[in-house]
Amino acid sequence: QRQQAPASPPQVAPAPVAPATPAPARVEPAPFGAPPATAAQQPAPVAPPVAAEPTAAETVPPAEAYREYLREMMGQLTAGIVSEKIEKRFVRVGRKRHSLASVYIQHLLAEVAEQQGVRVLSQEAAHNRPPTTDTGNQDPKLDRFLEQVAPIIAEYRGINARSKLLMSAVATEEGLTDEELQAAIASLQGQTSPTAKADDHREQQLQERQASFDKHLREALQALPNGILTPRIRSQLLEAGEFREGLPRETVDSTIASLATEMKVLSVSEDNASEHLRALITDALSDVSELPPAALQQLYAEAQQWGLRREQVNALVDEEMVRNWQQQRRQGRRTALLLGLSLTTAMTLLIAILWVVMTGNASRRVGPLNPVVDQEPAPTIDTASREDTSWWNSDLQVAVADARVHAEAWRDDLGQLRAAEPSRRQEAYRGLLNHVTGSDVVNGDDWLRLSQLFAICFALEPATANVEWLQANVLQLVPASDATAAASPLAYDQAFAAIDVLSNMVTYSATPAARAEQLTRAMAAHLAVNIDATLPRAEMQNLCSVACLRQAYQAITVLATTQANTAVALHATLATHAAALLSGSALIDLEADFLLAILPELQDGWRQFESLIDRCVAEADPVVVLRLTKFYEQTASWELQAYLGVRLLERAAPNQQIRDVASVVREVNRAFGGKTENLPDPRWSELALQATRVAAPPLADQANLHRVLNQALARAHLNTLAVMISRGSATDGLFRSRVGEEPPRLAASNTPPLRRWPTKAPQGEANALRQLRATLKLVTESRFGKQRTDALENLAELTDEIEYISRPQATILAKYLVRPRDRNSDEHGIILTHIKELGRWQRVQIALSEQLYNLKAPDPQIHEMLEMLAGQQTRHDDVKKWQEGWRIALLENVLDVLTADGNGSNAGKSYDSCRDQLTVLYRQQASLLKIPDEVLNAAKEPAALLRRMIAVLGAELLAQADGDQAEWLRQLDHVLTVDEYVSDNQIEQFVALQRTWLQLVQMYVTRKLPDTAQAADQLASELAAKDRAAADLFVQLRDGEEAILRSWLLMESGGSP
Repeated sequence: QRQQAPASPPQVAPAPVAPATPAPARVEPAPFGAPPATAAQQPAPVAPPVAAEPTAAETVPPAEAYREYLREMMGQLTAGIVSEKIEKRFVRVGRKRHSLASVYIQHLLAEVAEQQGVRVLSQEAAHNRPPTTDTGNQDPKLDRFLEQVAPIIAEYRGINARSKLLMSAVATEEGLTDEELQAAIASLQGQTSPTAKADDHREQQLQERQASFDKHLREALQALPNGILTPRIRSQLLEAGEFREGLPRETVDSTIASLATEMKVLSVSEDNASEHLRALITDALSDVSELPPAALQQLYAEAQQWGLRREQVNALVDEEMVRNWQQQRRQGRRTALLLGLSLTTAMTLLIAILWVVMTGNASRRVGPLNPVVDQEPAPTIDTASREDTSWWNSDLQVAVADARVHAEAWRDDLGQLRAAEPSRRQEAYRGLLNHVTGSDVVNGDDWLRLSQLFAICFALEPATANVEWLQANVLQLVPASDATAAASPLAYDQAFAAIDVLSNMVTYSATPAARAEQLTRAMAAHLAVNIDATLPRAEMQNLCSVACLRQAYQAITVLATTQANTAVALHATLATHAAALLSGSALIDLEADFLLAILPELQDGWRQFESLIDRCVAEADPVVVLRLTKFYEQTASWELQAYLGVRLLERAAPNQQIRDVASVVREVNRAFGGKTENLPDPRWSELALQATRVAAPPLADQANLHRVLNQALARAHLNTLAVMISRGSATDGLFRSRVGEEPPRLAASNTPPLRRWPTKAPQGEANALRQLRATLKLVTESRFGKQRTDALENLAELTDEIEYISRPQATILAKYLVRPRDRNSDEHGIILTHIKELGRWQRVQIALSEQLYNLKAPDPQIHEMLEMLAGQQTRHDDVKKWQEGWRIALLENVLDVLTADGNGSNAGKSYDSCRDQLTVLYRQQASLLKIPDEVLNAAKEPAALLRRMIAVLGAELLAQADGDQAEWLRQLDHVLTVDEYVSDNQIEQFVALQRTWLQLVQMYVTRKLPDTAQAADQLASELAAKDRAAADLFVQLRDGEEAILRSWLLMESGGSP
């Protein structure tokens, strides 16, 4: 039932007003040096205070009150001098009693001292200047300078910041040094009119006070709770700037607005706050006529966050209560009127029915007294209208209220954020994101509001699906590390804006650590950069923006060779972001790569890049200059060549007047100590860009066979281009025709991968594994023979419980088994007894085959053990043949076991889906190495082609090799034979040959660039580690192609893998 409306409006008791009691007059101490006050000069006793309303005349600005104080105090100075001690007292009064800034106090002190004719010693010392020198015999260029700056001084009314800027430009044109410029300005200041000097002085003081206020304002904005500038705080800052610093109010207001925008502080006006509180009050009064104390206290707390005072809240509550009472009264009148009409209608109907009954035919049948009436369906509850804001905090309330006021188009979506259903909130997020991305330009204010909303919602959103939606849909606005160039400049602007949103989502104070870590990992994988989730927001945003910028520059550099006009348009946008994010050589390196890619494509349109050419030529790094010099030699545009020649000579030999190309190149080489012919082939840089686009790391996937094989093909395609470059300039035309091609890809396949032994045991073997580690330690480290033999017997029993052991464990056990020991010892006998059991672990047999190379001569004990293990006999007196024979025997034994399990056949089936494409790519590489066509056509497997490539490149390298390298290259045929023996199928053989080919490629690269040797060793070590952890042979194939590609790319990077 509706509550009855009150008969009269609620009475609001006025707040008690305390009588205004002026503070008793304070007797100021006499300034230092003033005569003591006489009795007549002592102030009269203060009368008792009376209650009186303060008048406008009593409200004196602090600066004016301080001026009056200074006039009074300076009037008492007999010597007319303000010493440092008196000045400190004056400053202390201005700062503590009148709350003025130190800079403004000094200005007021100087102003009053000048009016009173009083000298301030500290200011006199600061303004003392040596007398101006005689300019009678000055330089003629100084005369020209003074003549040219006279109109500037007249236009800008004296010497100030603006006129000094223009005067500096004139001085540069006339060739004046900084000392000559300062002397000229000092001379002009001596000639400046008194009015101009006064204007300059006032402007200088305003600039000093502005700087003081800027510092105070930055500190205040940084200390804001929740980063929100409320009306109350804004009012305090306005008063501080106007009264404390002595600045015009409009200047203070504009400074607050600009700094708040710069520091990304949310500014809330008093109207916004009042509207928000009024909405809360209306909701609270919807069912009651008077607010309970608890609700009123909540409103007070909310108002404090929004910068409103209690008096303003009370006024809003009173206003809403009166309005509510008026609405209830109107509703009561309406209800009464409707009730009267209903009664009248009912009486009329009753009279009509009685009249019909009484006057009708008595024989007429009367229908049923209780006719059946169709019942309306029960009303359903509209679940779509339910709201739930229990997960909101005050930050979200402020952000939503601010967006509702400043972005009216967002209001419907902002209202959906209150919905209880997660799907409706997700639609709200989608709508808000569409508002900012659907615009033709990036609106900084709208993106800032979206950043605040999404950061808070990402932290507080209760539905996990919505959190994942926010992460995925904002992240997709940022180009991935392997993405091609964007379709429009707007896409890059939105990408950098989205990075700000993502950084805010991670670093917002209420974001749970798990969500922040999850988003950080996603951003790191997306941008291929390492990100620390604990970084401050600005550092994280800068790190991700730079990564995005580098990727974008690489993408448009690749695009420049095919779509020059589009690349130029995208570069114009990226250059703006690059200037804000990078500087120095880091910026020039990006710009130089793009410049060298775009200039050959522009023909006569190169002049739009004149300024960029000048910057690259002026760069301190000689490599950039040498790269431009090499382009200068090769360009077909004579105009561009002439322009580059002039700029290069200005940098390398300013006093030379030569014009022929060869002479310019010679001067550049002499100046920078290099030769353009020794620079890396520029095609390596193009290949590096293609690798960034087509085969960007990281390669973490080992489960999806289709993706792994496609990654392998992409890298094999790039390695084909690398072989082209390595063959010299003769292949340039072929490289140009192929560099833009997409790598081959496979159709989807469901063939299962070839699984090697697991990298860890099943969960149920945990206890057995712990026993294995302890037993193995006893076997290999105990000093007591009996203890070792007992442990060895226990270890043999564990082969029934543990199917696989790790490679390090197998290596430790193999080293123990090949130790020299007495033939008749019990330990050797027990080893022979249990070696077949220990050999069940295939990795033990592989480790034994590796340990044989550490033996200097055939060992009878080890020979006996190996015969027992392999079940065959091998007799060789030569140690190398003995080692190689047993190595092949052990590895064949392992492969027999693997093939018996069926893995070999699976490997062949999986490899068939990739073999044809690899064969095509390796046939192209082999043809570049001049392998005869009949050999190429006869080869049906990539392994056969790779074997011939190894032989050809090995022969080339052997011609110039010496020492250990030459010895290894002479044994290359033997290495290839062993690779064939240990391979049970084509994929195993190909993977083994890959590792040998990698060694040859690295040998080729390090011979060309000796500084790359360490990086090449690092790549080989990384591949060995990956091989140990690889899930199957297909992953090893892909990782091998990756290592080969990165080794070729050392030719471009010069030593950074």
